[in-house]
Formats: sequence, structure tokens, C-alpha cells
Amino acid sequence: MQLTGAITEPLLKGTTSIRLRQGGKTPEPIVAIANREGEFLDVDVKNFPLSLLNISPAANLGFTKALKGEVTGKALVNLFTFATTAKVQVIKPSVGYIDGEAITADFAYSPE
Repeated sequence: MQLTGAITEPLLKGTTSIRLRQGGKTPEPIVAIANREGEFLDVDVKNFPLSLLNISPAANLGFTKALKGEVTGKALVNLFTFATTAKVQVIKPSVGYIDGEAITADFAYSPE
């Protein structure tokens, strides 16, 4: 998918940053930082609890409880093609009765 015309022009001008922080006085606050420069969005997330999303990815298999764990990672996303490279770690992942210590993944997506 390509964005064209008048929609893309404002996205290419300047740099935009978004910084979110929750629990600043806690030992491990949730932090999300996104910096856009031109057509790229650089995202950095720390200690994001998956339970906030309330996703049950395996409900049809009988795992009705929401996905749990804390996500930390970085991603670089092309805003026009959605091509993405990322490195993500989930600490204490859990779905249903299945628990883990950690999951780490490097991945890339290219629409071509």
C-alpha cells in the first residue's frame, strides 16, 4: 500500500516525536517513544503490559484469558509501505495456563 498526493506531503516535513510515560515514580515505568523523521517512524517501548490490550489470541482453542507479559522493544516502520524491522522481548509471557520466562524475536516485514 502506497500513500500518495496531498496526504504524504505533511508527513515528510519536519520531525515529530511522541513520548509517553506512566508510573514515573515506580522502579520500571511504562515508556513509549516514537520519533518520525521523513517517511520513517522509530518506535521504542519499555515495560508495556500486554494485558492492557485485552487480547485473547487463542480463545478458539480454549485459552480464554488475555495475553500477559511485558513488552520491551524497538521498531522502525516505513509509513508509506509499512515495511518494518523490529526486535522485541516479552518478559513473563502467558496465555491461558501456559507461562514462560521470556520470548525474544527479531522480525522484518516487507510488503513486496
